[in-house]
Amino acid sequence: MENNSNRRKFIGNIAKTSLAGLLPTIAPSRNIATASASIPNSPDLFLTAPYLQNIFFDGCTVMWITSRPCFSWVEYGTGKELGQKAEAVHIGLIDANNMVNKIRISNLKQDTEYSYRVCSREIFDFKPYGIVWGDTTTSEIYTFHTPDAKKQEVSWIVLNDIHDRPASFPLLFSLIVNYSYDFVFLNGDMFDF
Repeated sequence: MENNSNRRKFIGNIAKTSLAGLLPTIAPSRNIATASASIPNSPDLFLTAPYLQNIFFDGCTVMWITSRPCFSWVEYGTGKELGQKAEAVHIGLIDANNMVNKIRISNLKQDTEYSYRVCSREIFDFKPYGIVWGDTTTSEIYTFHTPDAKKQEVSWIVLNDIHDRPASFPLLFSLIVNYSYDFVFLNGDMFDF
């Protein structure tokens, strides 16, 4: 009975944390020094490649994680052009001094291919009257295709029970190389505790 109670408490805490992650960031983190001290000093600024979430007919969210606090943005455009820029802005304030970057690209055309890359400029010191900037790092250029609202069918891959074994992804995707799918849905149990 105690294990079930602990599991429920853990799942409840994860759910609350996930919901909190959906709330907009209005101001920089106050505990950024503590947070960055727990992350190993990596020569690479990007801890993850950018990944897409909530792709809809007219927009998508681009997310990535940096090893140090940054000001970040997404450069994007149709075809191979990157003539537009998106930043995370809430109530007139641009999100900065973050390591988890979440930027929504809006006003896209449906059934259209877009190219994009993520850009992060490191922040060495973030004070009310002065910011000490570092270098800007950009990712390679990626593409995505917005869905077609008139499409009658959609296909996807569901993955779950990975249990903190990221090496499973290449193996699982090797089993479906000839299968066409529109998106991947991570269903749960991605961690082993």
